[in-house]
Amino acid sequence: ESAPLTREGDESVMAAGGPDTTPGDNSGALALLAKRLDVLEKQPISKPSDQSAVSANLSQSLSDLKAKIAAGAAYRAEIDRIAALVPAAAGLDALLARADAGLPNAAGLAAELSAIAQQLPKPAAAAPATESGYLNDFWNAIGDIITIRDIGDSDWQNVATQSAALAEAGDLAQAIASIDGAEGAKPTALAQWRDRAAARLELDAALEETSNAVLRQIATMG
Repeated sequence: ESAPLTREGDESVMAAGGPDTTPGDNSGALALLAKRLDVLEKQPISKPSDQSAVSANLSQSLSDLKAKIAAGAAYRAEIDRIAALVPAAAGLDALLARADAGLPNAAGLAAELSAIAQQLPKPAAAAPATESGYLNDFWNAIGDIITIRDIGDSDWQNVATQSAALAEAGDLAQAIASIDGAEGAKPTALAQWRDRAAARLELDAALEETSNAVLRQIATMG
């Protein structure tokens, strides 16, 4: 509904030489209406409150952050926006530390471990005492069926393959436990993967903490 033009506005129209509004001539009324519409159009449009803008910014930033971390991508811009608006949020330090590169998700880590497994050494077979005749044939035969290893020496290829399957299923905690439970010194590549998987779990936990803090902040804004 158009607001009436102020007295000053009416006078400005007449001062500007508005058309005559004598009976039977509608041109003056139309000109006055046009002037009033022009005034209304030039009035500033009310903008959302600052709190509404901040709330929307936080909500979008959190959504974008979750999507980036879920995909295993870097998320510097998203976490910086959140840190600026909710600087005391729990979990921020852990998220900021990984922001520039991110960390692969469970599926990505599973693919990494599958590739690593192919490069891990097989356990060395214990060489049986040299025997002639029947015993020698026996050892040669079972050597093609089973692998004999020294006590305390794990089959790291098998360990890695099993852990990769667990990671592929989304169970990084169990994948780590499988590696930690194997006997012997872990191959370097496998130990490094284990640490990356643990870091991913820490990242997910930090995201949960920060997300809760951001949602609480949004709730206070109404």
